[in-house]
Amino acid sequence: MIRRGIDNINESKRWICLEGSGLAGGRLGKTSIVAIVLAAVALLVVVGHLYWAQVELGVAERSFTVKSFDGAEVYVLEKYVPRVETKGVVILLHPYTGVGHLYYDIPVSDYSLMDYLARHGFDVYAIDVRGFGLSDKPETFTLEDCARDVKAVVDRIISEKGVSRVSVVGLSFGSCVAVTFTGMYGELVDRLVLIGYPYKDMNDTFEQVFSALPQLASQGIYYVPEKASREKGPFLHEAEEEIIDQWYELISSRNSTIPTAVMADLLNYTSSKYIPQIKTPTLLIRGEYDVLVLQEDNWNCFRDLGCHEKAYVVLANAGHSAVREKVHLELFKLILGWLEE
Repeated sequence: MIRRGIDNINESKRWICLEGSGLAGGRLGKTSIVAIVLAAVALLVVVGHLYWAQVELGVAERSFTVKSFDGAEVYVLEKYVPRVETKGVVILLHPYTGVGHLYYDIPVSDYSLMDYLARHGFDVYAIDVRGFGLSDKPETFTLEDCARDVKAVVDRIISEKGVSRVSVVGLSFGSCVAVTFTGMYGELVDRLVLIGYPYKDMNDTFEQVFSALPQLASQGIYYVPEKASREKGPFLHEAEEEIIDQWYELISSRNSTIPTAVMADLLNYTSSKYIPQIKTPTLLIRGEYDVLVLQEDNWNCFRDLGCHEKAYVVLANAGHSAVREKVHLELFKLILGWLEE
């Protein structure tokens, strides 16, 4: 390739003059060719070092808190790859689990959605909305209060990063918060992903079980321990033993609790009123074997969505908690594809 390039230059009478390169009579000598090859190799070595230096940096993280509209402290974990131009900001909203943000950052092989999106060029933020994880735990609150927590965090991100909009991903309870936030502050949302979203209905069995939580709140019991179990449970379809064990350890080690009062909003499907108002491009995902969310309910949600750009995907071989299932990478690819559109 080098020889052909030199011949082409000579034939077109464009001479290369490299000072001290051993040129004789306007022609490249052997010394010149060696010098060019060595320079090319040196350049490749430099580029290679820069590339591997970037790879070795891996995913960085930082955590911080933001004061919400009423003074409640909201915990946020950010993950990103340093010195890589970002494709955008992604907000992750957790399901009804006391470990909050850790749902998206499980320290098992490739199960961290935060790491996955960060390595694909996104600046990723997982928020513990009030009542969950490391955020403040008021006695009672609503889905709209949670949406205002997200708004406080997004305002901070916009101020720091200079972006005007963010993409939002929510699963189960997190999808209800995501819908409420997008309905209230749609101008701030670029793209939306809803996973396992209970629109106006859910499995009767679980609806009856969940109804006990608001009853506890009415009795002045605002938080209850989150049950840790080494059993797979109904919300997982196919899961590896390692992930089940790790989930058990996370809940046990953190004395995880869940709030009772806000469950009333889920059972009354208060977020559903925002679905027809949403103009943000929206991807709706339901696991094929989801025991909580009903297929017909999701179809109704898809039809009622007010946006023109929308998609509904039934993820094969997945349950309600696909982030923790064997099929998790397929879910991650779906999310990434929608965010990169």
